[in-house]
Amino acid sequence: MESILNSNSFRYGMKMFLSIGAFFLILYALGWAEVSELRFFNLVFVVYFSYKLAKRNSYRERSGSYLRNLSSLFGANIINVIACIVGLVLFNLTIGIDFVGEVADGILLVKTDSLSQVIIALFLEGMAGAATVSFILMQHFKKPRLYAPVE
Repeated sequence: MESILNSNSFRYGMKMFLSIGAFFLILYALGWAEVSELRFFNLVFVVYFSYKLAKRNSYRERSGSYLRNLSSLFGANIINVIACIVGLVLFNLTIGIDFVGEVADGILLVKTDSLSQVIIALFLEGMAGAATVSFILMQHFKKPRLYAPVE
């Protein structure tokens, strides 16, 4: 059994986190942090790296088990969600502005200034997205079943 730090799930989860972090830092540097529509592009990074991990698990690793591959993919997405939440909190503490208050306008249906509510909303949104992306990609890489011909 390999350790979590040496696993493909951890590596791809951190690749997702670093690419999303770089994307949001570029948005912040350009002054586009307030444009909530641009925040949906982080899904592109999640789908891209999840696809690469699913492909690796299905073709290169040949672990064979659908559930093992699905859990590997979901694990990478969980690592990404947790790392992104920690990164957002650290960014907010480091910069010293109320960036979480600006982010909350695009996340929740109501205005909130509570950091804990923003974290809970991001966690729930991230977990739902992780489950959805993982399941959809694994349906693409599911091995075809051999059925008896209908006569």
